[in-house]
Amino acid sequence: MDPCASPVDALQQEMGKALDAAIDAQGGKVAFAKKAGLNRATLYRMLRGENVSTEILLRTLRALGRVDLIAALIEPPSPSPLERRPAARRRSPARERSERIRPDSLVSQLALGQHTKHNPRG
Repeated sequence: MDPCASPVDALQQEMGKALDAAIDAQGGKVAFAKKAGLNRATLYRMLRGENVSTEILLRTLRALGRVDLIAALIEPPSPSPLERRPAARRRSPARERSERIRPDSLVSQLALGQHTKHNPRG
């Protein structure tokens, strides 16, 4: 069977047969359904080549230990901007705040208890 030229429903039926054989080799459908966290009726629908969700297929492949079959399709998540920054340049939020406060500012004087209330009228 040529996967590129075959109708999708024929491919689903062939995939169901292949999964059925792999599951039977692991000890049977009932035990497998429990291991994969699947409803038995859903598992049987997939094995007959009927439509099931991507989640069901992923659970099945994971329980079979065959996630490698789709690994080539999955791109690893890209690192966040913070993860891309060199470790030496990262600063804690508290340190960044303290570096922004000038030593002679009112905020720093209040934090250090140095500010005295000035009353120009008095």
